[in-house]
Amino acid sequence: MELETTKNAARAIVDKIVERFDAYVVGFKVNRQGYRTFVKVLITTDHGIALDQIAEISRAVRDDVAFNELFPDNFQLEVSSPGIDFPLRNFRDFHRNLGREMNVFHHSENLKSPLKGKLESVDEDQLVIANAEGTHTLKMGEIDFAKVIIQW
Repeated sequence: MELETTKNAARAIVDKIVERFDAYVVGFKVNRQGYRTFVKVLITTDHGIALDQIAEISRAVRDDVAFNELFPDNFQLEVSSPGIDFPLRNFRDFHRNLGREMNVFHHSENLKSPLKGKLESVDEDQLVIANAEGTHTLKMGEIDFAKVIIQW
């Protein structure tokens, strides 16, 4: 089976498993190096994810018969959370980070990119960022990604 076809089939299996745990996939990669296959899955929930949840999901993926059939030779599975510096790209990522300071990289012609400010609100169509210059609205389609500004 071609790698891209295998990757798509594996992703579909992983998505179904992860959804059973009320989580979602934010990153998924399949790489082959020689005869070994590496599968990396980044998962979270709308409220963050605990280590025991990650372990349960990892076991569920590893024990899935259909998933194992896709990689008959051998595979290394890594399931983890994306971490605070992972780029935000979709509604659920932004919703989970309401009230946080971030840099939003975008391609809106009306605002400088990145737009730095506090995420005030978000819905499936747009988000609102507040900073010293005012309140700014960006359509989801204009957003490339955002990074949370880590406060130490």
